[in-house]
Amino acid sequence: MNRKRINFRGSKILRHILVLVGMWLLARHLLVPFLERLEKIPGESAIHAVRLPAAALNIRYWIDQLETDGETALELKGWAFLPGEGAVGQETYVVLESRDETYVFDTMRWPRRDITDYFQETGLNLDSSGFWAILPLREIRSGKYRVGIHVRKGEARELVYADRLIVKSRGRVEVIGGTPGESTAQAIRLPDRWKEIRYSIDRLETDGVAIVELRGWAFHPGGDAVGQEIYIVLKSEDRTYVFDTAAWPRTDVTEHFRETGWDLDLSGFQAVLPAREIEEGEYQVGIYARKGDAGGLSLTGNIVRKTETSLEVRIEQDRTSEP
Repeated sequence: MNRKRINFRGSKILRHILVLVGMWLLARHLLVPFLERLEKIPGESAIHAVRLPAAALNIRYWIDQLETDGETALELKGWAFLPGEGAVGQETYVVLESRDETYVFDTMRWPRRDITDYFQETGLNLDSSGFWAILPLREIRSGKYRVGIHVRKGEARELVYADRLIVKSRGRVEVIGGTPGESTAQAIRLPDRWKEIRYSIDRLETDGVAIVELRGWAFHPGGDAVGQEIYIVLKSEDRTYVFDTAAWPRTDVTEHFRETGWDLDLSGFQAVLPAREIEEGEYQVGIYARKGDAGGLSLTGNIVRKTETSLEVRIEQDRTSEP
């Protein structure tokens, strides 16, 4: 008798569990599409299953805007067209490519009569060359992505990658590359002793009055460049300035040092040093790279000289630490 009562109670509990599971599955089936609609951003781009051609340089393009709030969306505006072809009837896509993932997003048309006017000598109608995309970050997995532009018109298919990187990590997104802002002097104490770093200065120029511009790459030997910070050092006999830099994507550096196995895509830097922050004098140009507790500094031998009326740079040595 007791055994039957126990079995009866057990079957009743089982029925309740099955009912609850069924209700949960029904609610999930009905709520998930609704919640997904709530998450959608007005005008957001959709992902397409598009077969991409090999990347080349057969697209004229420009990215006017590439911004993100860091959490929700990535907004991209610009123009693109195929040389010798008008933009009427073309389709433009934004491509995000990492080592493991490739996303192809559609775009909205953005009228650009100014592009037709700018390239008026071609006789092409480029009013439809403008594009605008709002990429929902929830669709993108964590990783480091190259930004590409894919244009299709008729049988023509072309793809080009821009000098920008998108990095998504721990739910946040950062844009690497683009026009740098003015560098800011930092209150950083340099180490008394340091190790040399690997570096190259690709550009060291001045307008002669207000700014010094630098662009290049640097990394501290011993590991990836992911997470490292790069600073420009101006050092004279009695003063030292340390300026921050903006990151610049350099996938070519990873390729050059591929035998190390290190990820050096983020070894690139660019800086715009404001002359008003610098006292008159002659300064050696240095590059300081640090990651965590490890850091390295190299004085390049190149010179920045500021006087009361002028600003100049002198290239005293090879701009690279490469042998």
